[in-house]
Amino acid sequence: MTQTFVVNHDTVSGKHSSSLLLSLFFFFLFFLFFSFSLLLSSSQQAGQSLEVCPPPLSLPFQLPLTLLQTPVAPFFVPLAYALILLRADAGLPCVFYADLYGSIGQHPTPGYTNFVPPTSGGAAIPRMMLARKLWAYGPQCDYVDDDPCCVGFTRLGHSSRSAGAGLAVVMTNGWEYARKAMFVGKGHAGEVWTDVLRWCPGEVVIGADGWATFPVGHRSVAVWVHAAAQGREMVDAFVL
Repeated sequence: MTQTFVVNHDTVSGKHSSSLLLSLFFFFLFFLFFSFSLLLSSSQQAGQSLEVCPPPLSLPFQLPLTLLQTPVAPFFVPLAYALILLRADAGLPCVFYADLYGSIGQHPTPGYTNFVPPTSGGAAIPRMMLARKLWAYGPQCDYVDDDPCCVGFTRLGHSSRSAGAGLAVVMTNGWEYARKAMFVGKGHAGEVWTDVLRWCPGEVVIGADGWATFPVGHRSVAVWVHAAAQGREMVDAFVL
């Protein structure tokens, strides 16, 4: 999480009166993700990941998830990114370079034989970044209820962005296939939605009441968007 403050130069150097922006990283959120990824076993704990702080101070900054010798479990990395990139009032997210392009660490070996590939194959996180830009707008609805391992949230879209296209995010830390009934707005009735991450196959048709049931694979996340949403072809064809 980054928290941004305006700091006067004369407080820093005693010479200038102009202002600068200072961003501080929210280490607490990183350790929450670390603990959730290793110990998460109930919807109560999962819900805490959606309620770390009340808006507008919720779920922003992404620390390097392989830092401090307390790495977040690999399966949870894309779940964490979905939270910080796609939720409303989430501050200023920052994506770790190695999660996009891989890493050779602090001590590269000859021929870079210690190269570590990017998280989740390098495709999921860029698609979430594009989903944030295109469709993560409008009111947000959270779903932390019946399933002991599964949580979700939706963004209903805004008419000024991508013709009002929204998204639905569902995630689970469980070892079983899961699903979550969520509301995406009556304006999306009849639309066919698919997972932009391509981890959860199939289609979801939005009901006349704006509700639909969105599935997700085990220990995974799915980001469901209208298959014909503006920008969808670009996102589906994107290669980093």
